[in-house]
Amino acid sequence: MAKLQGNKKIGIVVTVVIVIMWALLIYYLSGQPANQSNRSSFAVTKVIITTITKLTNTDFDAKSINRLVFQLNNFVRKLAHISLYFVLGLLAVYAIHKLGFAARKTYLIAICLCILYAMTDEWHQTYVPGRSGQISDVLIDTAGTLAGIGVYVLWLRLRKK
Repeated sequence: MAKLQGNKKIGIVVTVVIVIMWALLIYYLSGQPANQSNRSSFAVTKVIITTITKLTNTDFDAKSINRLVFQLNNFVRKLAHISLYFVLGLLAVYAIHKLGFAARKTYLIAICLCILYAMTDEWHQTYVPGRSGQISDVLIDTAGTLAGIGVYVLWLRLRKK
């Protein structure tokens, strides 16, 4: 790694702090008891479905919307996992890249850190009322991480052209 100077150090500290803040957001969301988490995800799912029905001029009654919310809630929860870890992967790879590691090492460190965080996050959930740790969620989180890192790699390659 090259010796870091002034503003570059500040930039690195800021990016690392942002990664930590995002990880803390994930920790906070994972620490919600199951009933609170379910209420939140049902509310988000209902907003998504209601918005889609309005945008597509689809006429659903409240009962149909509620049935769709119930059917799609688990999908929305898994999509949240992917999205949160997509951002974590993107932020982590950017921060690690800023530290000056070689490209392959940067990607490997980012992947390992994000997967380790996903594993500890699921372990953390085993201590939260009504929640449990799921290997399938670690795999979903890993997919989000890899997608985020992949987008970063693609962005770097497009920027070089």
